[in-house]
Amino acid sequence: MKITLTFLYLGIALALNGQSLPSTQKIAVAISGPIKVDGAFDEIKDNLQAYNKATNIYYTLANNEENLYLAIQVTDPLTFRKIIGGGISFTICNSGDKNQANPAVITYPLIDERSKFPLSNLFNNLLTERTATAREEVFTLLSKGFPAAQREIGVKGIKEIEDKEISVYNTNGIKAKAVVNRDAKMCFELILPLKLLGLDRPHQTIAYNIMLNGMALHQVVKPGANGQTVTVTDVPIGAAGGNNDYRELQYPTDFWAKYTLY
Repeated sequence: MKITLTFLYLGIALALNGQSLPSTQKIAVAISGPIKVDGAFDEIKDNLQAYNKATNIYYTLANNEENLYLAIQVTDPLTFRKIIGGGISFTICNSGDKNQANPAVITYPLIDERSKFPLSNLFNNLLTERTATAREEVFTLLSKGFPAAQREIGVKGIKEIEDKEISVYNTNGIKAKAVVNRDAKMCFELILPLKLLGLDRPHQTIAYNIMLNGMALHQVVKPGANGQTVTVTDVPIGAAGGNNDYRELQYPTDFWAKYTLY
């Protein structure tokens, strides 16, 4: 009961905090010194700037002299499953116009199909286990399994990078990581070198889009009547939950905004 009440109070506090934040970030955030991707949000002191209801995420954009930094926090299990299913795509238009041709697009995390369902279940269990011992066991499995499933980053629209997917250990300066902490919050961090994006601070304005891609549909050809075949859509691996959950999981949600580098 104590654990259940703790998460109830946490949910109320997060809801109230979300109501007090704008739907998109209004100010630039400067970071002094180096940036690490470890899920700790030390660079912004856990000070998330906006809560977007369309995507159900808390987020902050920030920059220093060399890098653009994106931090995202997720507290909802359905949103977590959606991210597990198709990743987050971050689009950057360095012209400041969202209609710019061939913008930079980074997609992460790219989770392999076999890992999606187990990771989704572990996150749900982290929320529902009633004893501290059981929760710690689930957290241990999730804290190892989730980062291990994040091996590649999707890249599009950066002329210096020809590959559509690069390793998380790449030499291009793109760094990304998503972790789940003991409070059942998913913390996502992304670092992008300004030079790869064609950005020259200060005071340059970008248009950006954050999209939760959703579960990909699986089309499968199966035998039908009279020797004919039919194409059906299978529920993707990892789409746990009821029909309403699945419908929400399969559709992308996103928003556009602007950010001016300090």
